[in-house]
Amino acid sequence: MLQYVQLQLLFLSLYIKKQHAAIAKTSDGRSKINEVSKRQNIILILIDDLGIKDLGCYGSKFYETPNIDTLSAEGVKFVNAYAAHPMCLPSRVALLSGVYPARFGQNDGQKEFEKYGHLKAKKCFGKFGANIFSDDLPTNQAFTLGEAFKEHGYQTAWLGKWHLGRPPTDHGFDRAFGHTSIGSIQSHFAPYFRPGHEKNNLWDLEKENIKKGTYMADLLTTKTIDAMTDFRSGQKKEKPFFVVLSHYAVHSPLEGPKQFHGTFEKKLTSMSPGQKYRFDFDREAVCKTSQDNTEYAAMLKSVDESVGRVRAFLEADGLKESTTIVFTSDNGGESTKPTDYGKMSPKNIVKEHINTSNSPYRGGKFWLYEGGIRVPLIIYSANKQKSRHVTQFRSIGMDIYPTLLDLAGLPLYPSVHRDGISLVPALTKLSKTWHRKEPFFWNYPKVYDGGEGICSAALKGAFKVIQFRGPKSDGFSHTTELYNILSDPSEQINIAAEQPKKVQELLGELLFWKENWVDDEDFTTEKCKEFLKYDQWKDVTNSTGTY
Repeated sequence: MLQYVQLQLLFLSLYIKKQHAAIAKTSDGRSKINEVSKRQNIILILIDDLGIKDLGCYGSKFYETPNIDTLSAEGVKFVNAYAAHPMCLPSRVALLSGVYPARFGQNDGQKEFEKYGHLKAKKCFGKFGANIFSDDLPTNQAFTLGEAFKEHGYQTAWLGKWHLGRPPTDHGFDRAFGHTSIGSIQSHFAPYFRPGHEKNNLWDLEKENIKKGTYMADLLTTKTIDAMTDFRSGQKKEKPFFVVLSHYAVHSPLEGPKQFHGTFEKKLTSMSPGQKYRFDFDREAVCKTSQDNTEYAAMLKSVDESVGRVRAFLEADGLKESTTIVFTSDNGGESTKPTDYGKMSPKNIVKEHINTSNSPYRGGKFWLYEGGIRVPLIIYSANKQKSRHVTQFRSIGMDIYPTLLDLAGLPLYPSVHRDGISLVPALTKLSKTWHRKEPFFWNYPKVYDGGEGICSAALKGAFKVIQFRGPKSDGFSHTTELYNILSDPSEQINIAAEQPKKVQELLGELLFWKENWVDDEDFTTEKCKEFLKYDQWKDVTNSTGTY
């Protein structure tokens, strides 16, 4: 996993270094103070592993999310929003950069680059990559979303899950709290890590004097409100703020606040046997098809209360109309486990160890079926949206970067966020007539727990192709599936045999995309050596290859 992180972030840094020179600035390089003071505050609320069907406003009957539902009712709800990847880290790379994560290398990245003709990139990593396990993003090269806001006079803060190496304060955020060097915490209750694992923290728990048992979602919400309060004090209030509230919930471990258990236990009891603990088999996985996990429901309830607290603060401080909120998830809900998971029966796997159901969408986190990559996306922006509505407009994770800039009234950086576009037109009357360039692409060259294995996908119009390349043991290697996701959103009818021309069209575009991931000239021997000589690129592993 460390090598996976390193490869992605190394490519991100090298790519953005090249593009940063092309960024256009105002005549004096900075926005004027009077212009800054009039700009919108921006809050991005990012939920970990939240599925497309987990909110009341997206159709859930079991979970309770009244505050998020209200945000949706007052804003614009996207029903065709996609993550850039079915896993946390690469999805967040896309959000931070506005670029497909595949452009920065992925698991088995050297093999992928060689296969698609990026020989200098492969040689660079073949020579140096095996000894570099640092997951740092070099601070002297990257131009991140945080730095884009900071460059234009915004006060910036990141609260919560980071999962991108060096702390957010090295990447344009004035302050940060709750970030770790890994993708999850070991408990949602303080002290959050078991004894001996505290080194995963990138903040000082003892210094913060956090009371034992404090729930993480509550803590992050309090810290977010504290940051906004400080940003509003004294002369600071003349400058707008950009705040990211990045919850660890609803990622496992499944631990919800006890005060919510009773509500959902009653709901569960009232459900008939045929309504709960339902599952199907898909390939070598057990797939949950009913929402009935009370711990997960309690966790999601805490996230909803967090949204309510943030909005209440904005209302009380007179900031509701001058603050834009974007709410989304990094990938689909975790809805599958291997059939041999814990040597348990399928029913017990579903009952005790699977978070949620994305039904009617197929699959979940780790899958390139719709359940793994469709995510909720809600935008509330009083100064941009022309009405409260639902939009069918398609979006993908790289769009977040330019969209946030546009919502704030800042200039876009198309040479940096080259794979994303602003979604602001979708907030207006143009939403029904506005079109964007497709296909969307995904590449997933690694087999993960509960996922469907090595594969790639392309989505264009009504059609989605998925090309499988392994593992060889599952019986699906080197097969191709084609779905009409407009008439068959559950992806149950593979029409590849009936439409071979459409398959070849999409596979051709997928191959062209892979062949143009990177500019191989970025990886000359001289440039490679120059890039890798920075002090932060060290072998920080022990003999086992781990921290």
